[in-house]
Amino acid sequence: MNTDEKLHAIALRLTEYFSPDTPVDIPALLFVAGLQIFGRPAAPLSREDKTALMHIGACAVLEPYGYYRMTGRDAQGYPQYESVRPLEASQAENGELLKEALVKYFADCL
Repeated sequence: MNTDEKLHAIALRLTEYFSPDTPVDIPALLFVAGLQIFGRPAAPLSREDKTALMHIGACAVLEPYGYYRMTGRDAQGYPQYESVRPLEASQAENGELLKEALVKYFADCL
């Protein structure tokens, strides 16, 4: 199986936990990863909170590759990450590294 096929299989598996009518795409996978790192929110999430959780998810899945490092949590409990090294433009544009990182992250979780 290639990375795209593995990512598709993970998305199908996570669809069981969401509405079958809602596609699980890369932003949704980043959101779920962010929720796992953050934990269960105490209140309903605003649009800004959801965006922050997707960013946390991206940092978390790229941390093993040496791009980010968790430095702690803020007053609201959100994990804080610092950039250790920049993502190359070609990696950011085609998203292959992010896909690979998501596959590795969810393979370890599921």
